[in-house]
Amino acid sequence: MSASLPERRGHKVLIEPTADRLALVAAENFVTTANACTAADHSRFTVALSGGSTPKALFRLLATGEFQSRIDWTKTHLFWSDERCVAPGSVDSNFRMACETLIDNVKLPQGNVHPLNGLLPPAEGARQYEAHLREFFAMPTGFPRFDLILLGMGDDGHTASLFPGQPGVHETSTLVTTGEKGYARLSFTPPMINAAARVWLLVAGAGKAEMIRTVFTGDDPPETYPVKCVDPTDGEATWYLDEAAAALWRKAG
Repeated sequence: MSASLPERRGHKVLIEPTADRLALVAAENFVTTANACTAADHSRFTVALSGGSTPKALFRLLATGEFQSRIDWTKTHLFWSDERCVAPGSVDSNFRMACETLIDNVKLPQGNVHPLNGLLPPAEGARQYEAHLREFFAMPTGFPRFDLILLGMGDDGHTASLFPGQPGVHETSTLVTTGEKGYARLSFTPPMINAAARVWLLVAGAGKAEMIRTVFTGDDPPETYPVKCVDPTDGEATWYLDEAAAALWRKAG
């Protein structure tokens, strides 16, 4: 089923009965979006990946025979919306997770993979990734427009590596910022996220239900719940929820 996110234009909510069904619907929509983008004038599909268990389920599906053959991976470019400042082989690396579940299992050219560098000092890693984004998109100023940015949401209301009370939530001029929770981190900034044509927020599980209700019905500012920063300026945000994550919000409504 679908519903409108109250008082947020350009937002859609898709609620699926289970997390597995959520991942399946997202995978089908990923294929449709990829093919639409590669058929368009720019002939490529640019997507920023995220970490988290729900995106991980999506990546695994995309690597299966049912889906991978329906995408032109030679025209698909993968970036990351955030990363911990760890080695790429670390079990805590979003890059490693994407490699194990997706990248190593599809015919994706090496030059189409654009990871954040978690081995650099955070400020330098942010600066270098911003420079790479500007070069790739040929945008010396302004905010590049991704075809799709994938995000999750933490039970504290964070998204990407934008955490409550940290300055990255207020960043308005740079593309990549730094943060810290457990590790130093690199993250897309709110205006970088909101420049995308499509932002998908993949959220599943009863552990997220209280935060979904709070974010959808409360008037707390983004400083408190950074996921509320997500509001594309000329694009669409789609929330993919399972019944467990949506239960308290639907009950409140």
